[in-house]
Amino acid sequence: MKKFLFDTSTLVAALIESHPKQTLALPWLQRV
Repeated sequence: MKKFLFDTSTLVAALIESHPKQTLALPWLQRV
């Protein structure tokens, strides 16, 4: 089992479609 730790900036970027880094952050969140 792997453990991942996301900070709030990664979570916000993944969840807000208009965020400039959303395309980078969302795949990381979807892997978990």
